[in-house]
Amino acid sequence: MTHALSGLLIRWAHLAAFALLLGGAILLWGLSRTSRSLEPAEHGRLMLLAAERYETLFWAAIGLIVATGVGNLGAIGDALPGRETLWGVRLTVKLAGVLVLLAFSLLRTLLIVRLKAAGVGVAALPLAKVLQTLYVGTALLTISILGLAVWLAHG
Repeated sequence: MTHALSGLLIRWAHLAAFALLLGGAILLWGLSRTSRSLEPAEHGRLMLLAAERYETLFWAAIGLIVATGVGNLGAIGDALPGRETLWGVRLTVKLAGVLVLLAFSLLRTLLIVRLKAAGVGVAALPLAKVLQTLYVGTALLTISILGLAVWLAHG
């Protein structure tokens, strides 16, 4: 019973962290579009503040996703199908997608850190468009990984 409960909690934490990643990216994309009615300087400050907060939550959530993902795979143990099986290929594709998301997100985070350090507002176009594109990209990559996860679970 304890093992089943801990497995449920691990899966719940995994999915909740994933929901935070996806929801935050969609929220920032929407904010980048709807807050344009503000003055450009105010829009820039709002976007940079929201992006900075999201990046902190993003990396905490990614850490939790990786830890719980490894825990999930460890719980399967020897019953884990080999990489030459269809399931193994799907898992490899999903893990490759996660690596792409990590690399993409590192670039996005470094841009936010650099903007914050330079005191540059997001109001300067095409910078606002770049951030909008980055958060759309994050959402699309995350949705792709979600699709791969569902494919793995329900094949």
